[in-house]
Amino acid sequence: MNNRITMNSKSLQKHFPQVYGDFFSKCPVVVSAPGKILWAGEYTCQQGGIAITNHIPLRIFIGLELSKSKNSYGNCLYFDPDTNNFIKFDENAYFPSELVLEYLEKFNNRFKNLSKFTIHIISEVRPGSSSGFSPGFATALSVGINLYFSNLKSDDIDKITDGKINDFYKDSRYFDLLKLGHKLLSIYHGGCAGNATPWALLKYGYPLIEFHEKRFGQLNDSDTPIPANIHPEYDCIDKIDYYFSRLNDLLNIDKNPLDSIDYCLIYTGREYRSDELQRTTNNYELDTNNLVNQILRQIKSDMTDKFINKSLYKTDFIENNFRIWEKYIQFLGYISLEVIAGFYQTSLTGDAQQIISTIKKYSRFFPLLRHDIIRTNELCVELERKVKDEFNYSIVAKPLGAGGGGDILAIFPSWVLRDKISEIINYLQGRFDKKIKLDYASWLDGIEEEGVKIEQHLEEGIRSKFISQGSVSFKKYHFEGFASELSTLEKLEKEKSHIDLLIDLVEEKIYIKGEKLTSKQLHSTSATIEVLQVLLENIGKNIASASLPESAYNHDRNEMQSKIISPLKKIIKSKTKKELPLSLSGNLVDFYLKLEPSELDIRIIEKVF
Repeated sequence: MNNRITMNSKSLQKHFPQVYGDFFSKCPVVVSAPGKILWAGEYTCQQGGIAITNHIPLRIFIGLELSKSKNSYGNCLYFDPDTNNFIKFDENAYFPSELVLEYLEKFNNRFKNLSKFTIHIISEVRPGSSSGFSPGFATALSVGINLYFSNLKSDDIDKITDGKINDFYKDSRYFDLLKLGHKLLSIYHGGCAGNATPWALLKYGYPLIEFHEKRFGQLNDSDTPIPANIHPEYDCIDKIDYYFSRLNDLLNIDKNPLDSIDYCLIYTGREYRSDELQRTTNNYELDTNNLVNQILRQIKSDMTDKFINKSLYKTDFIENNFRIWEKYIQFLGYISLEVIAGFYQTSLTGDAQQIISTIKKYSRFFPLLRHDIIRTNELCVELERKVKDEFNYSIVAKPLGAGGGGDILAIFPSWVLRDKISEIINYLQGRFDKKIKLDYASWLDGIEEEGVKIEQHLEEGIRSKFISQGSVSFKKYHFEGFASELSTLEKLEKEKSHIDLLIDLVEEKIYIKGEKLTSKQLHSTSATIEVLQVLLENIGKNIASASLPESAYNHDRNEMQSKIISPLKKIIKSKTKKELPLSLSGNLVDFYLKLEPSELDIRIIEKVF
């Protein structure tokens, strides 16, 4: 692994500045969220069982760019450890991407312009590897949308990422963010998903414990108020109750149990697609339940009522609706509690075997739930055997996620296998698949405590270091308000002749259809810019002259009319054949200005980098 690039976001940004620079130069809003490790919670988290998770230092970046036509996906890239490079991917190959866009279009009236967004993606984890692409994608997109439409500010996001569950119950906006993420995850996973939004959203270094209310079955076939699979009624998520806590907050411990273990993600050589897995899981669950119920009915026909009432299966005999899948899920959910206890014991004693043994117990039940996980499970068992036979260490290797393929998680006592990992990977490649790869190792690539990050939000003055010299930040005004955008000086120069009204705050100049206005056309360009800035920030509102920036024009209506308003309207009408809907009202001294929405293409250059 001599040519291996260190797998964390800082390293990848250092190696590929052009990739990140191109990405950030397109998107006025960029949000990133970390990948994840799931210690426990596969299968159960969808039905309300406990999930236990941690971040990894690889991130999923979502960038929003205003589009002129329709909502769509733009450049979608992920880092491929096989080639040590970023490669393009088709989002439709990994999740029902069009369904995500369809939901966002109708999500809320205040987001109605989302149909004009291009969503760009940089993923530092492989999609289809089960190492956190879906929660990172859904969470970063949810935060980005809320930022773009000013439903939340960057200060709010800082508070949210530090928050505890009680903070979320106190502020409905926090829960709205969680629920939007959960809806997007449910669409992503074919209608059935746990709420993995907190996994990616929150800051935590100790393991995070998360679950929601019990959910089983499908729409119109569920014995819980909200079913596990909610397709296509995603808004019923609004009624779900949630819980999460960091392990150190829950149990008041001072030592992180992760300090006693090393862990890594090993790619099995096969991708998986969660929405397709969900469909096969639904079929497997239904077939198994039907078969078991047929067996129980046959047994019941040969039993006396007295025996039935004393039987372990009394409730199932009486209800005639035995759901074996739910029994398995509930059992796994209880083992998750034992995993929490294992982390607690490891934090007290420093003995890694406490957590290794409980996670091994948990993972051994996976083949009961999916028949197609056998190959992945064989790889895990062989890895454990190899380490035990050759190095005399007891470890655990478990599938990461709910299906065959993707990554597996290997956990072992700290330090004991650091110099053996290359040998282990080479053995697995020869035994199973040449595509097997070390995707992440805690001791090589570091750890991550940060949750969601606002990487760029031009509206709030948050700018990435990757914004190249010569980039231009500007606002574009339209009927519903304005949107911040990025461009280059060269591109903007080519577009100038097509822009009806361009206001350059940097150079204090005004252009109409590319023509710079002179002092012969306007008495004061600077005063005109100041007035237009205020009016554009308040489209459709009456603005009192006293609230305008101090100048010789805001004390005399006639001066304002003759020196600024009339000349500007006349020039715009002459050059664009369009009206500037700007009006004056009131008396000579106390008057009002009002700018109505219009079809004019109006832009303000705020900054040149």
